[in-house]
This record gives sequence, structure tokens and C-alpha cells, in this order.
Amino acid sequence: MMLRPRQKVFVERSLAALDTHGNTLSVAPTGAGKTIMLSAVVQGRIAGTAAKAAVLAHRDELTAQNRAKFGRVAPGIATSVVDASQKSWAGQVTFAMVPTLARAANLEAMPALDLLVIDEAHHADTGSLSDFVMTEIDLLKRSSFQWCDLFGDDAALLANGFNAWAGAFFLEGDWHAVGGGKGLPTRLLAVGERLVTLAAADDWLNTHESDESAHKTERWLREGPTDRQLAFLPAERRADLSLTRYQASALLTFQFNRQAIRTLVRSARADALGRAA
Repeated sequence: MMLRPRQKVFVERSLAALDTHGNTLSVAPTGAGKTIMLSAVVQGRIAGTAAKAAVLAHRDELTAQNRAKFGRVAPGIATSVVDASQKSWAGQVTFAMVPTLARAANLEAMPALDLLVIDEAHHADTGSLSDFVMTEIDLLKRSSFQWCDLFGDDAALLANGFNAWAGAFFLEGDWHAVGGGKGLPTRLLAVGERLVTLAAADDWLNTHESDESAHKTERWLREGPTDRQLAFLPAERRADLSLTRYQASALLTFQFNRQAIRTLVRSARADALGRAA
């Protein structure tokens, strides 16, 4: 199916915004062909990859319409449906009814998603759609790794594995994802909203760690810090009787990489200010 010139521009701009920010709100007037365009955006993001996507709608007729039009735009991509009559995630793209998906059992069956599209997003601040978005894009709960609030102010979150670490740090209105590890350069992963940076940090850990290492670090949540860890921690941390081995590991990772993290975050902030000027 051929897109009209203005539809191509819409799709190109939406994909560019996703590449830059990790999310976007695409707005078009009635009759512009929004379903066709969102289908092309999804195709542009996942075609030729193993990525999974979901397209959410709040009415049955929209779910069926979206799936049918997607098939015209991207006939080579398999689709499936989660609604009142069927519940399948077998397709690379799943078209889902929000009221059905919002039920606990259906949420539990949902696989990890690489792309989430909300049709008629002005409904996203009401009812079950809002509940779904807040529940399912909660990366702190879905992550294989424990995220530590380093200083108790929710502005510096860090997770550790055996080979890699990643964190999300807030500075002057933006979140910054930074990752590093054994034999890996410490690097800036993303800048933007909290969820975008947490997703980037989580992806870094998933790339450089395994299920086995994630399971081993879980054991540290039940163990106290080692004497070696305590020797490097400041006095106020050593006095914390509730401190776990994992928390101590996260604090030491930040301590040993503090300068590199600060340099990357401040550099990103300076770049943003330079572009704004």
C-alpha cells in the first residue's frame, strides 16, 4: 500500500521522534488516515526484527479496524488479538482491547513489549487505559534486576549485575541513563523522561547479563554486606543495620564511577543547553 506524501512526512517525523525521545504523541486531523499512518510507524520500527509490539484501543470495532488496516500496510508481519473472544500474543504485533487487557490474569500473560501504541490517546488519562499504562510500563517491577534508590530521594536509581551496571539520574528537569561494566566503557545511554531512561538502562543490563547472573544477585538481597564492602563505605552507611549486600554493591558501584557519571550527565546537559541557545 502506497502512503500519500503527507502521510509519509507524518510517519517519518513520528519515527524520528521515537528515535530521539523514545516516545511521541502523533496528532493528525480527521480524514488524514491515522490508522494507516500508525500502522506504517509500527512497521518502520519492528520490520525485520524480533521486536514485539502492541496496539491498544478502547473499543472492539477499533481493534478490528486497526488490525485489518495494518494487514494492508504490512502484510508480511504476523498479528494476533487480545479481546473478549480471544487472547493470543502469538503475532509480532498484537491488537488489544484495553478493558480486557487490564485484567490481572491477562496482564500476567503479556510478554515483554518493545513498542506500545495507543490509538485515540486522548483516552489515555481516563479509566482502565490509564491503569494499564501505569501498571505495565512500570520497569522497576518488571525488570530482572533490583533497582536501588541510592540516596532516598528518587533522583538516582542504580541496578547491578555481575558484568554490568546501569543507572538513571535526574538533573535539572531531565533523566539520564548511564551504563558501564567490566571491560565496558561507561557511556550515556539515553536522555529524557524517567521511563525512557529506565528502559535504556534495563536494556543495557539485559544485553550484558544473563538470567543466571540476575538470579545470583537476587540472593544478595537477603544477605548482609561483606566486610570488604563495609571497608569502602562511609560511616553513615556502615551504621545502617538494614543495608544488604546488593545495596552495598550498588552504592560502591556509584562511588567508584561517580566522576564518569557526573561528567556524562553534565556534558549531556551542556549539549542540551547549547542546542536550545
